[in-house]
Amino acid sequence: MTKKSKITSLILLLILALLAAVVAGTSVSRYVFDHEDNISGSFTTLYFSHNGEGATAIMEKQGEMDSYIGYISLTAFNHTGGHVSAREIKYNVRALESKDVKDGNTIEDAWGTPQILSNPQAITNSGNYSVNAKESAADGLSLGANAPDGADPQEASRTDILTITRTGGGNSIDNTPESFYIVIEITKPYSAIYVFLVNASTSLVSVGATSVNDPGSHFGYAETEVRIQTARHYEFTYTEDNTEVVSSAPAKVTLTWKSSTPVIFDSGRFAQSAEGNIDRLASLPTGGNWQKGWYIQSSENEVTLTLFLPHGSDLALYFYVPQSYTCKVTAHFLAEGTAYEYSAVAGVDENGTLISV
Repeated sequence: MTKKSKITSLILLLILALLAAVVAGTSVSRYVFDHEDNISGSFTTLYFSHNGEGATAIMEKQGEMDSYIGYISLTAFNHTGGHVSAREIKYNVRALESKDVKDGNTIEDAWGTPQILSNPQAITNSGNYSVNAKESAADGLSLGANAPDGADPQEASRTDILTITRTGGGNSIDNTPESFYIVIEITKPYSAIYVFLVNASTSLVSVGATSVNDPGSHFGYAETEVRIQTARHYEFTYTEDNTEVVSSAPAKVTLTWKSSTPVIFDSGRFAQSAEGNIDRLASLPTGGNWQKGWYIQSSENEVTLTLFLPHGSDLALYFYVPQSYTCKVTAHFLAEGTAYEYSAVAGVDENGTLISV
């Protein structure tokens, strides 16, 4: 190749390189300047729920007439209605305070939305109570994704034992249960308030059920949740001869359901809620040989579930129910070989009826 040809080829290569650079530069420039990012924001809903509504705290007297202490378990969920809050939630639990209430019966959430409190006496009673979570950290309780202190990032719920203390009021609640309000105050990721009604009773056995007007649902079945609590000490006065009875045996609690179609007891979920501590009995107990456990008897229109509950029980039971039914609850205590019927079960009417639909 001649020198002239080499120069020509070099010039052509330089032209091609320049064209390539121009094309590349144009392409990059168009990508950078012509591309538009649309940044939009929207309000993100906090999916939070709990099982505290209608719970009963079994209270024990602490010497003075109006001083009592009791406990309830409260489970908070970072999901509701199939939706999950995949982030950390921080909250505090306390009794309703006078500063929370506007116009005598209204509490406002962080957005100014009013919620009417339907029980005026419970508003007044709340001033006599304090509520604390036993495991509460100084900056509140944590739930959900990225929760600190080694919490499971995928945890769906958190259960805490709340200590309920009653001081003040100047009156005894020995034979007169009363209600008060508890507040869950969310502080992160933003502020929100949940208020629920709790009962306080000195009964040795208390029962409660989800509202028949707002039943739950489990895989398409109408669901009723029944919660049962027992006192930490079984001491009572047997009214027939006015003698005090102290029992170390489990309390015998019986739930009798009547309906035109079958009622189904979910024994699997019951075992889970009881943490495997209550096993189904292989055979029915006879005489005074009461054991820890449960059994169920069914007939055409009636289902009877019998439980043997130790001191300090706090259990959730799930039933799948028809549209019309009744549920009655009875309790007995065994002392020195004699079964004493206990007529002061909290949560039922004078006939022992828990639910009637």
